[in-house]
Amino acid sequence: GLGEAVCVARDITEMKLAENQLRDSVGRDSLTSLLNHAAFHEEVSRVLSLDGSDHVDVGLVLFDLDYLKLINDVHGHQTGDAALRAVADVLRTATRESDCAARLGGDEFAALFVGVEREVVVRIAQRRILSVLQHPGELVGGVPAPVVAEDATAGAAHLIQVLPRALVLP
Repeated sequence: GLGEAVCVARDITEMKLAENQLRDSVGRDSLTSLLNHAAFHEEVSRVLSLDGSDHVDVGLVLFDLDYLKLINDVHGHQTGDAALRAVADVLRTATRESDCAARLGGDEFAALFVGVEREVVVRIAQRRILSVLQHPGELVGGVPAPVVAEDATAGAAHLIQVLPRALVLP
């Protein structure tokens, strides 16, 4: 005779969407959606490993949003969070798809520029990042938030020397 078959179907669309969202969020800072410290370190390592025989210029810009604790204490954490998100927006507009931007933690940010000469990276840092952030009140509703920048832009050879100090994983 003929056998019986039982077929069970289940819609897993929502489960797959949640899985994709989780996969996308790993390696991202939850507040700014920039790369987090660990993901940035991995990306820097990946980019440096591409160097091989062809020299690829790589520039690293590191900076802090000073007085974040004071902003949080005086104006509240919502204002501090808004300041961090505003800095992230500035970094997103200053970087290309081949570059990467990260919130390393707290008030520390970084941008890695790939295939760009040092002078261009310095110009980007000065004109597109720091010049905007020197007037953070415009970004964060009139709250002053000075920015301190470290000139750590360089070719890959210097970047390798800078990274162990700048990107210490927990």
